[in-house]
Amino acid sequence: MEGMSVPVALRKARKAVSAGEYEEAALVYTVLMARDDIGDLFDIRIRHAYCVEKTGHANQAVALYKGIGKLYREAGETGAAESIDKTVESLEKRIRDEQAEARAEVERVKAEAEKIKAQKIREAKAEAERIQAEAERIKAEKVRKAKAEIER
Repeated sequence: MEGMSVPVALRKARKAVSAGEYEEAALVYTVLMARDDIGDLFDIRIRHAYCVEKTGHANQAVALYKGIGKLYREAGETGAAESIDKTVESLEKRIRDEQAEARAEVERVKAEAEKIKAQKIREAKAEAERIQAEAERIKAEKVRKAKAEIER
């Protein structure tokens, strides 16, 4: 990507986003942000944060969006900053919801595991009782045969 013109790089990034290749697009935007001549453009920063979000790195995206919001405020762009704040709030809510769902799923799996464990214990106890009863039946049969043999 070294030496690639800005328009070519932007097209490459947009094409990657269209194809759902967000990691590739994020990389292109990262390279573009490193350039002195355009690195501070809000649009590129927002696109980069969006791609980072789409790669599943929501917490990192929140940090990026918050940085963009701060830059907007410093530039006096309060409307844009508020828009970014809404994006951050939405993303943070999604993160909290996903974490809550993950915790609920962990609890569900734990409960299911406990249920299975209890069932296995019941089955093992029932099998042990069956074996014990069979052993007692065999012992009683041997005792009966021994008594019968003695009585003859």
